[in-house]
Amino acid sequence: MKKVNNFVLFFGKFFLVLLLLAGIFVYAMFQGGFVSWFLFFSFLPFVCYSLILAIYPIRFFEVERTINQSQFIAGEKLTGTITIRRKYPLPLLYILIEETLPASLLNAIQSKRSKIIVFSWFKRSYSYEYIIESIPRGEFKLSNIRVKTGDFLGLIEKERNYTAEHSILVYPKCIDMIYSQGENQFEQGMTSSRLKVHRETAVTTGVREYRNGDRFSWIDWKSTARKNTIMTKEFEQQQSNDIVVFFDQSRSVAFEHSVTFAASVTNAILQRGSQIGFISIGKENVEIPLGSGGIQKQQIQHHLARVKAEEEVAFTAQLESEIAKYHRSVSIMLISTHLNEEMMQFMKRMALSNASIIFNLVKDNDAKPSTEELQLIESIEKNRILPKIIYGERFTDVFNEVGRP
Repeated sequence: MKKVNNFVLFFGKFFLVLLLLAGIFVYAMFQGGFVSWFLFFSFLPFVCYSLILAIYPIRFFEVERTINQSQFIAGEKLTGTITIRRKYPLPLLYILIEETLPASLLNAIQSKRSKIIVFSWFKRSYSYEYIIESIPRGEFKLSNIRVKTGDFLGLIEKERNYTAEHSILVYPKCIDMIYSQGENQFEQGMTSSRLKVHRETAVTTGVREYRNGDRFSWIDWKSTARKNTIMTKEFEQQQSNDIVVFFDQSRSVAFEHSVTFAASVTNAILQRGSQIGFISIGKENVEIPLGSGGIQKQQIQHHLARVKAEEEVAFTAQLESEIAKYHRSVSIMLISTHLNEEMMQFMKRMALSNASIIFNLVKDNDAKPSTEELQLIESIEKNRILPKIIYGERFTDVFNEVGRP
């Protein structure tokens, strides 16, 4: 139906141009004189150009797009270059070129706009560049480039959408952070989660400077006295417990912060050499089994690049069925932007069954936990569950902080 309407509109304008030409000609014939014929011959080139443009085949334009890369990290710069080539040298008054961006990219900051008007005239080839300064996390498809031109009178316009497919995957930003497990947090005055950590300390391979989280028994006193700084022993093997991360896809103003935190903390855990599993809970759960190394990191980051917030997620209800699949020896990490009575009761039940739980409540930069949330956090702390409150992207040292963040 739209094509039919465009077809009728085009021929209506074409007929109007002919009608104007005929009207001025009749006026000159009957009026006579220099002025009337001057008007006719002055108007004639514009009419002829409009008629030629009406039959000019812009469908034969060659339009292509190049992108500086196909995979990004959130916040990086996307540079797109659009090139138009045409075979026939008809001078064009202007060419409007527009990259048809997906809705999720329309609000991104552009230092060079994705829509431009080019006064090309006789040029058969033209390229222009647009720049998105800080591309957001997500999966995007660039598919159409709109090209439009017209005549001097604004009556004849030619427009066409050219297909140029590009898929772009933007991974969440990973912030460097130190992940230390809670095996010695009674020594630091913190409420401890009962994380099950096993270290093989039979063979000492060297010494290093003391780090926050090292045991008192690991201090090498001879090296400490010799170097006048606290030195701890390094062992041949340091094997941490397996960790399963449960990610809540519920919609929230802090959802993007929760994705960034999930990407950062899973990366930090994998860097320690631990095995990690990842379960994303939404309308359709995504489960990445326990694993380690680069392949596991790639799988988790790929999911977090594509994950979207959902309106209604029964996070607590689905947790019960999902956690039941795992042996009690694994530690559980929960990442959510919500905390309610139902979730608090669930964590208490898990703590009674000797499960190791870390709960991360992610808030927006300027948001503060409500009074109810603070009361719930205080309650779960009494059950030897380790709660962490994450504010935006300020979580670099969150696992090394003493006391509640």
